Amino acid sequence: MRYVYRLAVLLLVLSVACRSPVGFRHHGTLLVSNATCVLGRCASVEVDVYPQNQPGTPGGFWRISLGTVTGSSACLYFDPADTFLVIGPSDTTKFVWAPGDSAELGGLMAGADPFMALPSTAEFVPTSAPGWSVSLPGDTLAHPSQPCTS
Repeated sequence: MRYVYRLAVLLLVLSVACRSPVGFRHHGTLLVSNATCVLGRCASVEVDVYPQNQPGTPGGFWRISLGTVTGSSACLYFDPADTFLVIGPSDTTKFVWAPGDSAELGGLMAGADPFMALPSTAEFVPTSAPGWSVSLPGDTLAHPSQPCTS
């Protein structure tokens, strides 16, 4: 029993020691301009990533929320990876997306039906540039840029 306890403590120490001292590591940035802003008033826009490897499900598109833009702009970060599971009657299929894979972007207005969410930009690969910029809702392209900071 003591052996298991020591092993658990050692694994915990190693996992903490291997983490970056600056905190969460991201894999690219996205500067989002809020296209709803008029005379200083902005509607909230949820920014979503739509992975290229979309499964055929009745619940709509698989999407990953990057965050919500409530002001005129925000700097958002791509997560290192995300997983979507399709659980069938006899099996489970796992879909994985990482910023080195193709994706599209979309902006969902506050209060909109999430089942109606669709991408609006063309496909791009987040890790193919140091940063990206887009105006949502509206843009049909994400543009390579320098990394942004929050």
